[in-house]
Amino acid sequence: MQNQNVDLCLKDPGREVNVYFTVELRIMVDYRIGDVSLKQASADGRLKLVGEHFLTRNVSSWLAPSVLAELPGQISPRNTLSVGGGEGPAFPDGH
Repeated sequence: MQNQNVDLCLKDPGREVNVYFTVELRIMVDYRIGDVSLKQASADGRLKLVGEHFLTRNVSSWLAPSVLAELPGQISPRNTLSVGGGEGPAFPDGH
């Protein structure tokens, strides 16, 4: 990559697209919070990348998970209490 800037666009900015992602939003959220790797999602077919090999082989080097994904003691969305009495502890200690 000549320019180290990465842009994720919802609208076409009029420039050439370097990498296309075919993925469900849930998988990208899981990646950002550290629950799944892009390599894992790609291997099991939940993520498809189309683009130059030098860009697609190391996507996680230019599209990193959130820095918050590495915080100790984080509460995963799967461990939260849902409105209406869903199952799962509201806090890590079960309360």
